[in-house]
Amino acid sequence: MATTTPATHTPRAEARHSIPLGAGAISAELRVGGEPLHHGLLWDLSWTGACLLARGALQLLHAAGQELELVLRPSLGVAEAVTIPVATRWSQSEGKQTFIGLQFAASGVLENSFLANFLQESWAA
Repeated sequence: MATTTPATHTPRAEARHSIPLGAGAISAELRVGGEPLHHGLLWDLSWTGACLLARGALQLLHAAGQELELVLRPSLGVAEAVTIPVATRWSQSEGKQTFIGLQFAASGVLENSFLANFLQESWAA
């Protein structure tokens, strides 16, 4: 199990909300300079960050100042995709998948998106 954690990493203080997998999963794409880098599923979400579950054991060595974007699309429904500027905070490979911890570059990016529903006490209600 390989782990990459910057020395300055601080875990998210906000509550993390697990995202359903399967039919209700949210597809995720991590982009560098507008070009696709990694594809996967949204694992969890908070107001200030997210965890992406990507396919494959990945090396996430990005040069300082490199612009990253997270594009999230619902599997069901007609909601529009959400594109969020992010920074990679950590990654951990487990077998043939990698968890990637991301911090949003700005606050409030989820407030008017389909993702806001997942940040409520119970999104299934």
